Amino acid sequence: MLTSGDSGDLLSPDEEDSNDHRPIFDTSNIISGKHVLYVGLDSLSDSIVSSAIGSIVLADFASVAGMIYNSGKKFGRISMFVDEAAEVVNLPFIQILNKGRGAGFQVVMATQTLPDIVARLGDEARARQVIGNCNNLITLRIKDGETQKFVVETLGQTYIKTVQQSISSGVCGPKTLLTIPAIADSH
Repeated sequence: MLTSGDSGDLLSPDEEDSNDHRPIFDTSNIISGKHVLYVGLDSLSDSIVSSAIGSIVLADFASVAGMIYNSGKKFGRISMFVDEAAEVVNLPFIQILNKGRGAGFQVVMATQTLPDIVARLGDEARARQVIGNCNNLITLRIKDGETQKFVVETLGQTYIKTVQQSISSGVCGPKTLLTIPAIADSH
C-alpha cells in the first residue's frame, strides 16, 4: 500500500534512476541540514494510510533522536509540530515526548480529547503518559467530560488569599468627554 504507485515513488525513490533529479533526504539529513519537513497526511480522506505514514515518520524521528542523544552532538532546537496527534501517536512518539528534549527536540502536539488518544493506543495509562510528558497544557473549550476531569486534576488546587469586589457607576451629562480637533482644508 505504501510502496506502490505515486506514494511508492515518493517514499522510496530509486537512487539508481539517473532521470530522477529530485534530492533524496532521510531524517538525519533533514535535521543536520536544518531543513523543514511538512507531512500533510489528509487523515480524513484515508485514515489507514495517513496513520501508517505518520507512525513511520514519528518512529524514524525517534530513532534519529536516539542517535543524536547518544552521540552528544547538538543541532540546536529541532521543532516538531504534530497536529491531530491522536491519528498518529505511537510508542516512539511517547519516547520523543519523554526523552527528546535531551536531543534538542521541542514538540508541540495538538489533539481534541483524551479519549481520542486512548482509542488510538488502546490504554488509558498510555494516553495519560502522552499528555503527562507535555510540559505545558494549553486548553480552549473542552466538551468531553473525561478530558475536563484530566485537565482539572492536572491543575491541582490552590488557596485564594484575596477576594476583591468593586462596584462603580457614573453619569455623564451633555459634556463632551473627548474632543477631536477638526482638520481644516488648506485649499
